[in-house]
Amino acid sequence: MADFDLRLAANSAVPLALRGVARCASRVESSDHELDEETKPVLVHYTTGNLTGSQAAAVNRWRDRLDEDRPLPGIEHKGGPLREFFHLDDRPPCSLSDVIGTAVIRFMKRPPQALDVARYAHASRQAQIDIGRFGARSDSPVHKKVSFYLPEGVAIEWENLRKATEPAVREFVKALRAQVQEEFPRPEQERERAMAFWFRLAASGLPEHPPRIPGGVIARMAIDKHADRDVEQMILDAVEYAEEIHEQPHRTRRDVHGRNETPARGPRRRGGR
Repeated sequence: MADFDLRLAANSAVPLALRGVARCASRVESSDHELDEETKPVLVHYTTGNLTGSQAAAVNRWRDRLDEDRPLPGIEHKGGPLREFFHLDDRPPCSLSDVIGTAVIRFMKRPPQALDVARYAHASRQAQIDIGRFGARSDSPVHKKVSFYLPEGVAIEWENLRKATEPAVREFVKALRAQVQEEFPRPEQERERAMAFWFRLAASGLPEHPPRIPGGVIARMAIDKHADRDVEQMILDAVEYAEEIHEQPHRTRRDVHGRNETPARGPRRRGGR
C-alpha cells in the first residue's frame, strides 16, 4: 500500500501486521537534542486523501489556530527573554499532522464497524466518480490531502480493521442473496429476486464487491467526527500528544503553512492521458 510507511527507530522490529507494506526509516526530529535510539517512537505515515469542503474547513480552523501567536488555555505566556533570545512565541508547539493524529486516536477508542468503513469508502469513491460525470459539487472531495502520522499500535489496529472490511462485505452480500432467494424461491420470480437484491443493496450503502479501503479513510471519518469540537481543546490534546510522540522545541512542520484552499485534481477519465 502506497499511502503509508512505517518509520522505525534503529533496531526496532517491523510488526508482522505491516511487514511487506512498510518502508523503514529512522525518525529524527528537528531538535537541539535527539531522542535516544531506544526511545524513538514508531510512527506510521498516511495521507488523508482528497478532502471535502467541510473537512477542509475543519482542517483550516485547526491550521489557523496553530499559526496564531496566542497561548492556549492553561499554558503560560512566552515573553521577554524567551522571545528575544530563544525566538519562542505562543503558537502551539505541535503540527497539523499531530492534530489529525489526535483526532484519529480519539476516534479509534471506539472504532467503527468494518461495514461502516466500507460504506464510507464506497461513498467517497462514488463522490469521486460523480465529479468526473457531473462536475464538483459544494461538498465534493476536491481539496488537497494532508499528511499525518499514527503511533504503531493505533496503525496496526486500523490496518486490521481495513482488512476486516473485505470478509464483512462478502458475508453481507452472501446473506442478502440468501435472504432474497428465500423470499422469492421460484424460477419465475427471478426478476423480483434481482430487483429485491439490488434495491436492498443500494439501501445498505454497500457495493456488491468489497471496496478498496484507502489508508486515509480513517482520518476523514475522524475529521467528520471532530469537526465541531472546540478548537482550543483539540489543539491542547494535540500538544499533549506531540510531547509524548516527538521532540519539537518550538514550531510545527511544513504542513502548518498554507490554507487548504487549492482544489485537488479530479479523477482521471479512463483512456485519458
